[in-house]
Amino acid sequence: MRRALAVPGRLLVRLPAWLGDCVMAEPLVRACAERATAAHPLTLVGSARIGEALGWRAWPHVNFLALERGQSARVRDWRGHDTALLLDGSWRSAFVAWRAGIGERIGFASGGRALLLTSALTPALERGATVPANGVSAAWPRRLPRPFASSVIELATLVGLDVRARVPRIVSADEVTQRVSARFAAHGITPESPCVLIHAGARANSAKGVPPDLWAAIARGLRERGAPKIVLVCAPGEEAAARAVKQLVPEAVLFDDPPLAIDETVAAHALAAFALAPDGGSRHLAQAAGATPLVVVCGPTDPRHTADHGPRVRIVRTRVECGPCHLETCPISGADAHACMMRIDPTRVVDAAFELWCAPA
Repeated sequence: MRRALAVPGRLLVRLPAWLGDCVMAEPLVRACAERATAAHPLTLVGSARIGEALGWRAWPHVNFLALERGQSARVRDWRGHDTALLLDGSWRSAFVAWRAGIGERIGFASGGRALLLTSALTPALERGATVPANGVSAAWPRRLPRPFASSVIELATLVGLDVRARVPRIVSADEVTQRVSARFAAHGITPESPCVLIHAGARANSAKGVPPDLWAAIARGLRERGAPKIVLVCAPGEEAAARAVKQLVPEAVLFDDPPLAIDETVAAHALAAFALAPDGGSRHLAQAAGATPLVVVCGPTDPRHTADHGPRVRIVRTRVECGPCHLETCPISGADAHACMMRIDPTRVVDAAFELWCAPA
């Protein structure tokens, strides 16, 4: 780690590629936006749909450069900035910032990327330590798993920023809330008659995705215990997983045509008695939506990555010999495939949900 800047000047912030990481970085983005002035504006770079969810239009002196996953940033778009704060881990963003002549380039040190940065945060290594609550020794050398939100706030100190508000906050516009309320009301769901919101979507073969059979068992257990109506939601591109759950739980309401947008998903939590989600972007959206109780069904993720949740969140996971692996897809076949999810007892998830639901707010 090198010196911190006193004044970042004209600041460019490269947002992370993943929704969950962007939500966790929201407190830092908000702090950057609040310090922006006409003389020292802020430029955000990232996915357009995530930028809209963060509400960048509401901040004066903030510009947005849309850059979707798979696209390459253009050097000319980055010129004219004094400081680049790179919240992603790509070599390309550091290279473009250097080519654009940005004097201060700040980000996470990883591989050759660090040579292009003027200030860098070097991740700590755990050097083969045993993972708490798991008992599996990590491969050496490995970065110390920790919440991304904590890492980006440390990175903010290199820009001279003091991020005082540490909890992500995403607020839906009134028209979005009204639109979602009307869609839910058509199924008899209102603030007085709330639902159970299950984030049932998942990318194809994603190890973080909760298997449809497990979601179905959880949904049946919730209804047997007297939970409200089940509502299944998913992100665009994740409809197949949610539809598989709907087939197993026909009485559930499924919003898949079209799926809820990011800001609509946030608004939906106001109509939920409690929510359930896998450990991914939907989990972080649910936490940023407010005080709705949330149960997170966690598979291949190291428990230390989930250590920053609040008191209205419960994590349900199980210990397996092959985890936590952090792999996008499970490489194991046969009876042990996706064991980190398949061995979770649905009763534990139901118990955690009712514990939260019945606890005083």
